[in-house]
Amino acid sequence: MAAAACALAAPTLARAQVGATVTAASDFRLRGVSLSDRRAALSFSLASDQANGLYFGGTATLTDTAHEGPEFLGHSEYIGYAHRGARGPGIDLGISRQDYRVYLERRYRVRYTQVYAGLIGDNLRTHVSWLPNYPRDGVDVIYADADAAMRPAPNWRVSGHVGVLNRLGGAYERDGPRHRADLRLGLAREFEGSEVELAWVAVSAKPRQHPEEARGGLVLSASVFF
Repeated sequence: MAAAACALAAPTLARAQVGATVTAASDFRLRGVSLSDRRAALSFSLASDQANGLYFGGTATLTDTAHEGPEFLGHSEYIGYAHRGARGPGIDLGISRQDYRVYLERRYRVRYTQVYAGLIGDNLRTHVSWLPNYPRDGVDVIYADADAAMRPAPNWRVSGHVGVLNRLGGAYERDGPRHRADLRLGLAREFEGSEVELAWVAVSAKPRQHPEEARGGLVLSASVFF
């Protein structure tokens, strides 16, 4: 997904790049839902974009839990292929894995693999993801999303995200809402080698367990790039 995000600003994938990012955030959210109990989190990411369009990377995240202090929240990995020609949108295909441990009054795990395909434009990208056997065996999820970005002034970036999750099968009593939408609007100030972003996040339907973790709100983050 990182290469697709970069493609919003870059018309071609011309040469290999390897980078690292450290991000401190007031909350860690996955598709609008807080996995850090609305507490601060620190993430370390590595990403590689190859000249042939292949990209891969991963992220590890720590959080300050309410009762146990700093704990390892989880990790994610991805590998994909992105290509853009001289005209029209590019394509983005890949697979990613998410594995997080949520520390509330009891621990539980958010773990799944997804396959995704999308189209990449200069200022807009869209994806459709398939999550087999999620949130449990025999139940699948389709997730469609769109991301847009624009630069109203030098060193400033406005971004938006909307996603819709559709559960195929299952039941509310066990698996939560069948449909759920998430929205994110962000304003970032870019510096040399770093940026600060303030984003507003909202979710249309609360998960059956711990609905307070889907309460909308502001997320402040600061990132340093290496």
